[in-house]
Amino acid sequence: MLVKLHIGNNQVEDTGAYDIASVLRVNTTLTELDLQNNKIGDQGALHLAVALIHNEGLQSLYLQQNAVGVVGGQHLVDSLRSNTVGSSDFTYVIYGFVVTTQTLTTLDVRCNPIGVELRTCIDEFIARNAGKPKKKLRT
Repeated sequence: MLVKLHIGNNQVEDTGAYDIASVLRVNTTLTELDLQNNKIGDQGALHLAVALIHNEGLQSLYLQQNAVGVVGGQHLVDSLRSNTVGSSDFTYVIYGFVVTTQTLTTLDVRCNPIGVELRTCIDEFIARNAGKPKKKLRT
């Protein structure tokens, strides 16, 4: 049973993200997906975001050093608002929305051009929750 998939540095790009998202939609065993440094942009983030809405097992998603911009970042935030199965609790405010996810506990979007406003909102969340049990949202 595959529970961790690390395919960073493989030039996955948006097309590959689409293929990965197709599998992620129906996969129930994968808990960690590392897609760092794969040239994934906003379109790839959209594919992954749609898959996250339906996924019930993924706990960690690493997207650092890609090309996810403001639009792709917003797609990911929207998917987190819909992904509410599982036992963990991860709540934060981005762009005025209260976002809750109970499965995804780690989202790493460092080194992506997600924009100052989105990055600031994420940073404020981290600062407010500094003393609480750790959930990782890296910008």
